[in-house]
Amino acid sequence: MTTLLEQAVGEGWTVGAPQQLKNVQMCPIQYKGRQALIQLLPRGNMSIKVPFAPSVYRGTGQETRLNVTFDTPASVIAQMQQVEDGIVAKAREILPNLDALWCSCIKPTPYGPQLRCKLNTEGPHKIQMISETGEALTVEDLNRRPVLPILAIRGIYVQRNQVGLMVDVVACIVGEKPKYEVPPIDFL
Repeated sequence: MTTLLEQAVGEGWTVGAPQQLKNVQMCPIQYKGRQALIQLLPRGNMSIKVPFAPSVYRGTGQETRLNVTFDTPASVIAQMQQVEDGIVAKAREILPNLDALWCSCIKPTPYGPQLRCKLNTEGPHKIQMISETGEALTVEDLNRRPVLPILAIRGIYVQRNQVGLMVDVVACIVGEKPKYEVPPIDFL
């Protein structure tokens, strides 16, 4: 069941014991006894933007799990920070070195903080993307568009040098592509 981010701030979060996955350890996270599916804003509010297409640093273009960045309103960043802080507080009992290795999903930039997540383009966890009119879209359609994402906070990944939230975009409503006019350039 999907929950609005503003409602997920506070109690209801649980962090489980570490489990070994294929390449990483993971502490599963639940919200009120279920998988945590968080919608960042109410339906109709398309104030979240994707500044550039999802990609992988030094990738080949064949990757099926991509990084995506969201420019979000300050209220979403503040609420997401509160959720992250609450999860970290619960995880300190399980992961004693957590604070020294924590890598937040909220990243500061010169243009304001951004929220960074992952998305899958194939497989059983493939992202569900539709336009506001219900038309199916592809990941390439995200570039510079307003969106309304639903995130799955799956767990806390534990690596030797860093620890952080596993946040996947599982569904997304994508707004209209903005129209840009290139100003004429005069050569001297």
